Amino acid sequence: AEPQPSRLAADWISTQLTGGVASGDFGPDAGLSIDAGLALDALGRDAAAASVADGIGALLTTTEANPYGYVSSDEYDFEPPYDFTQVGYYANATAKAAAFAGRVGRDPRTAYDSVDLIGQLEQLTDDTTGVIADDSSYGNYANAIGQSFAVEALARAGSPEADAATDALLAQQCPKGYFLFDLGSTDCGQLPGPDTTALAVISLRESGITSARVAGAVSLATQWLENMQQTDGSFVGDAATPGSNANSTGLAGWGPYTRGCRQGGHGRWRPRGRRSGSEIGRAHV
Repeated sequence: AEPQPSRLAADWISTQLTGGVASGDFGPDAGLSIDAGLALDALGRDAAAASVADGIGALLTTTEANPYGYVSSDEYDFEPPYDFTQVGYYANATAKAAAFAGRVGRDPRTAYDSVDLIGQLEQLTDDTTGVIADDSSYGNYANAIGQSFAVEALARAGSPEADAATDALLAQQCPKGYFLFDLGSTDCGQLPGPDTTALAVISLRESGITSARVAGAVSLATQWLENMQQTDGSFVGDAATPGSNANSTGLAGWGPYTRGCRQGGHGRWRPRGRRSGSEIGRAHV
């Protein structure tokens, strides 16, 4: 049976959706909707997750009804007369949408009439370095979270860009196991929060990549996540989100339990003082 906390969480998330879409401060929000869909999929709520996949279709690109597309959008100057500059293409968003489509059993190439998500993601992935980047007049905001989703989506799709993208993501991992948020960063001296690392672990597991290198990276990252748990069971964020918080705790608890714990399973994180050695990292399925 579905554990009560998981059931209640899934029920509450579902109440925040209208036609599969969540709304933020500025109206319907594709990114927020995908976050909800990923959680619902992980909790085994297939129909609700599929509803999100359907609902975000109208939000992905610029249309008359949706002037600010999620994976691509018309861009304009910030100063009068606000001339059109280009169509912007966004790497993090494209990767996240493509990974989500894959998780709910859809082909990201053909799931939406308005965009081939894998084709667009391949265009935003450097053929040599494998690093993703925006094509935008507003700058490049791609990061390791987007890179993680890119690895997952490209690997699932059998893309020739998958190997290089994976190498680029693994290059973000520090010797202690955590992943750096800024692409290309080598500064392992500043301890990050768990969010980026947890999302990297989830996507690497969802990618289906079975190489020893990826398995070793996941194992090292999982060990680091376990070691970062506080005595009360929580996880603290980074400098931008100091102290224990629900986002970091939720992601860190989800990361090590991605595989084999769907359809009602959940990772059981307990206060460190209450866990025996055999309980550390165990999933209650």
